[in-house]
Amino acid sequence: EKKQIYLWNRFSLGIDTIAIPAELYELTDLDILDVTPESKSGMNYTLSRVPTDFRLLINLKCLHLDNNNIVSVPKEISELNHLEILTISNNHLTSLPDTMRQLQRLQSCHLSNNKFEEMPLSLCYLSKCLLFLDLSYNYIKQLPSSIQHLKQLRTLLLLGNRIKILPDTICQLAKLE
Repeated sequence: EKKQIYLWNRFSLGIDTIAIPAELYELTDLDILDVTPESKSGMNYTLSRVPTDFRLLINLKCLHLDNNNIVSVPKEISELNHLEILTISNNHLTSLPDTMRQLQRLQSCHLSNNKFEEMPLSLCYLSKCLLFLDLSYNYIKQLPSSIQHLKQLRTLLLLGNRIKILPDTICQLAKLE
């Protein structure tokens, strides 16, 4: 049985992470956490940073942080050893922590509509698990040649970037659909 919380529907949050109830971090069996603002409710609450205490949600498999005002991801996110799906689209990210490479169960990573100028290299170390990567609508000019390590990748979305030439190594991604 999946245990999930849609934070915006259950709690009245303030503008920053201080308003997240401390009791949330005691829910160590939580599978899914959705901290995406509910547009239909008219609430204008958004996170400006990802709480480092999310790392206490040790069994979290799915974390949704879309449509916030997040400018950085803390290195502690790498402590979410069971994380399979991470969505942080429509934020203000320019980089990811190098520790992201430790998320060896991450299968799906959604990073569209941010401010990346280059593909985060830490993602290239998720070679055994990453199946889906969305980097659409950023400011990426080129992909690193190390993208070749993403041997399991099936879907790579790069729409709306500034890429003019793809690296030859992209041809080694035999599972791309």
